[in-house]
Amino acid sequence: MYELLTDPASPVLWALIIAILAGAIGVVSRPFSSYIRFVYPNAKFEAMGNPYIKQAALQRILESPSLEGFKDQLNSQKDYRVDGETAGAVQQSLDTHLKEALAQMKADHSKKMHPFFDTILFSLDTRIIKQTFYLLINDKEIPEDLPQRACSDRTRTLLHRLINAESEQYPQILKSYSFSDSLIEAMQDSPAQYLQLDAAVDRYVHGQLSTVSVPKTCKKGITQYLAFRIDLQTIQHILRAKHLGLDEESCKSLFLGEGFEIAAWKFNELCQANSVSDVLSQLEGTRYYQSLKKIVDGVDITRSVQALNDALDRYMLEIIKDISNDHYVSIGPTLRFLVSKQIEITNLKIIVKGIAEQLSKDQIMPLLIMEEH
Repeated sequence: MYELLTDPASPVLWALIIAILAGAIGVVSRPFSSYIRFVYPNAKFEAMGNPYIKQAALQRILESPSLEGFKDQLNSQKDYRVDGETAGAVQQSLDTHLKEALAQMKADHSKKMHPFFDTILFSLDTRIIKQTFYLLINDKEIPEDLPQRACSDRTRTLLHRLINAESEQYPQILKSYSFSDSLIEAMQDSPAQYLQLDAAVDRYVHGQLSTVSVPKTCKKGITQYLAFRIDLQTIQHILRAKHLGLDEESCKSLFLGEGFEIAAWKFNELCQANSVSDVLSQLEGTRYYQSLKKIVDGVDITRSVQALNDALDRYMLEIIKDISNDHYVSIGPTLRFLVSKQIEITNLKIIVKGIAEQLSKDQIMPLLIMEEH
């Protein structure tokens, strides 16, 4: 055997060398094969872009004198095809466009990424899920088409089951979807617990996103995105809570989990704040403070915290740009397009409502979420 391994003319020696080289190439090339899967979708998303988070494009479409003019201008973009004769119908058409965009993103990626996009699709239904829960708690009539507005089949099934069930069956149905005890309790509580219900749904959706299976090369980027996402949602919940005058113990039930900067101890500090202004003071030293501070001088935060919440949404566009650059060869550009697309659709829906209510361009523009640079 030794002679076979040392003889240059031996086929056994060359077979062994080829096997070693093949193994080495396989080990070295394996990480790159994961990155190659992102080349096409990332290039496609960057080519498409998100014009309606930029001031110039938003100003142009704000010139639309009517819903027809809005639709004509929007549909001149090759990836938009919206319709509808009323503001509500056009907004639903925009929701359908977002759903179709997510479905196309899923199709452009490998099968290993499909569970992630399915969960993102479910997360888009957060508002509809909350709306349904509110109506059920208050024993109010639920619009027949509400479940059909959902992006995810999973959401539609859940809503149909709840709508057709008696109130005592809600806990069993929610448990079958792995909803937490805190959400089930909120569903059985009084209407005064709206914020707790909001937080419970957000906590559930975040849990679904954070546990979904993704390729190893994507985990770090997605984890960063989710950590920032939970930070921003946490601050938004606390701002609303303090604006409504909730006490420390009530605020503590809004905890969504630890994010990038808002750890449990920091969250407890925010809960101890006596006002919205105190919350902002407690946030000094975090990366979110400057974005919020810029808003304070221009609005009356004792009347509404919407401008502060919008500032946080605007800051997410900066965060996702950084994540995209940090993870450029894997999930980065995909995440940026995904987040920007959701904000883009929100902007367009705001414009539709503004046009329908005959608001001026100057009245609508401050309501939009735009990139600062």
